[in-house]
Amino acid sequence: MKFGFKEIVNTFGLCLLISTLQLAHLTLTSTEYKVSLRHGEMRHDLNILVEEIRQHSAFSGLDSSRLENIERAVDAILYRYPININSGRFKAEIIKLITMLNDPGTSITSHLAPSGVLPFRLRPLGNTWLALNNNEHLLDPEHPYITHIDGIPLSRWVDVSLRFIPHSLRPNISQLIQWLSKLNILRVEMGLAITDKVRLTLTDNQDSNTQLILAVQRESPSKENAPIIKSSLDNESSAALIKITDLTLFETDPLALKELQHAFTSPLTILDLREVTGNSDRLLKLITHEFAEPEQFSRIDEADKHLMALAQYRRSTDFKNDLLRPLNFVPFDEFNFFEQLQLSNISQSIKNENASRFGQWYARRVPTPAITKLKTKENMAHRLALLIGPQCRGECEWIAYVVKGLPRVTLIGEKTSGDLGKRYAFSLPESAIEVRLTTSIFYSTRGQLLSGVGTHPDIKLPINEAIHWQGLVTLLTQEQAPSEHPQAAVSERSLKRVETANSKNSSHVDLWNQSSP
Repeated sequence: MKFGFKEIVNTFGLCLLISTLQLAHLTLTSTEYKVSLRHGEMRHDLNILVEEIRQHSAFSGLDSSRLENIERAVDAILYRYPININSGRFKAEIIKLITMLNDPGTSITSHLAPSGVLPFRLRPLGNTWLALNNNEHLLDPEHPYITHIDGIPLSRWVDVSLRFIPHSLRPNISQLIQWLSKLNILRVEMGLAITDKVRLTLTDNQDSNTQLILAVQRESPSKENAPIIKSSLDNESSAALIKITDLTLFETDPLALKELQHAFTSPLTILDLREVTGNSDRLLKLITHEFAEPEQFSRIDEADKHLMALAQYRRSTDFKNDLLRPLNFVPFDEFNFFEQLQLSNISQSIKNENASRFGQWYARRVPTPAITKLKTKENMAHRLALLIGPQCRGECEWIAYVVKGLPRVTLIGEKTSGDLGKRYAFSLPESAIEVRLTTSIFYSTRGQLLSGVGTHPDIKLPINEAIHWQGLVTLLTQEQAPSEHPQAAVSERSLKRVETANSKNSSHVDLWNQSSP
């Protein structure tokens, strides 16, 4: 059979049509993710995970034993699942693997269907736990304490939850509560059946118990924080409350900046930084301008005279030499002679056996206000309280770190996570899981590691619940005068409960019991 011009064109057109149909099929089915992975697919993803960690993780570069532990755990996973593995189970295994890095900046994203979560809220009370509904009321006022979930003691659920939390974050109660709510993930980890119901055992801590059966809820996707600030003034106590969600707002919105400066004229200003994002250093400069004294912020100590912190990132062809510039860190050759001298002295004092895995040194200058302001007796009496927690990351971490020693500033909440670094993201092709990990480490000007350490609050307060603002304002305004170092006093006091005139049966009102000031 001879092919003429017409036959050749038709054949070419047919091949083109088939290719188009295949491309359309791949495009339309690309959102259909696998419900399970074969052993070979699982091995492929795990090998990629290990290699990416080896090349780009700052925390594995700092301590080689972390990667070795991960490699041993990978071998165990491959042994336990010789045929296939459920995608949800594989996601849980990936979370546990990256938890071994003890990196507060790690996270994963997958396209699996939302998992089942607890249909109620847990709140610790001493050595017990309360079971509350979404309105912060007890599920059963006669039996307020929860002892078992699905017939398993709550202490066992706590132990299993800790497997998914980096070691440095385990003291944060909000992290534990977050993972305790992930019911179905923990069920699979313990070998329990997945059902659409959950059975609770409640008690009055005396001789009466009861059981409740509730429908399991679906995990809702996290909401994006609106790039605005919300302010609320308490005229009765002359306190200003501002919730900040985006630090870059003060660079672009003059009205927001003016509103913040006006709030600083109040005797007490409370800034809620628990969900803040952005890398702008404008807020840090404003705070140090208003609340740091010249003799305090100059730090007299020669070690802190020019620089605030040092940084390095993993040596890799995937990173440019300006990787840390968005975090307000600049390379060695951009500093003046005295700054370079200080940087050299500090870097030589830092002991890192794996220094060859990291690139050149970067540093951040001590923030200095753009203008000077005359300190009067009136504005010297103004105080500032910052609400912080594990989600206070990046620039928010630096704010907490710098203001920690200022006498007129009080940190309230939970310890920050120490998440200061630049993140690197990669995908696992078979499971379509996206992993993020930290690729840079940071040191203080005394050569101490800051990454993964975090800043402790002056007053501990769980931040996963709505806060009773009026109780917080009342306590802060009744403390000692700033000149008498209020932080030393308030740190000894408990903010967990406040006695009220309407208390029944000697009960207490929690500071996180109401959401409006």
